[in-house]
Amino acid sequence: MFPRQTNESRRFFYEDSIIIFLKYLGLLIVDSDGIPIRTSMDNASTLHYASLISQLTVQAKRLIRELDPNQELEQLRLRSLKHEIIVAPESKYIMIVIQTPEAL
Repeated sequence: MFPRQTNESRRFFYEDSIIIFLKYLGLLIVDSDGIPIRTSMDNASTLHYASLISQLTVQAKRLIRELDPNQELEQLRLRSLKHEIIVAPESKYIMIVIQTPEAL
């Protein structure tokens, strides 16, 4: 039996499972200020994605709150021809997965 976990700890627990199942290009865990905590990418890419995605996440949370104060952002998914970015924000951390669209 697994010990009881919070949502934040589940994100870290499932991190290894995500790596196995997805053809990912990168996996980042950043704090609420956009500072990288864990990453599988090089330093320049990590800082670039962490900065931009954390800013986008703040704006998306603000938009959701403005539309309906009773709702909160659970997941943000962006897709282009080259990449798909999945963002899972929690109260203290943001998990960012960058993968190829063919992985779906």
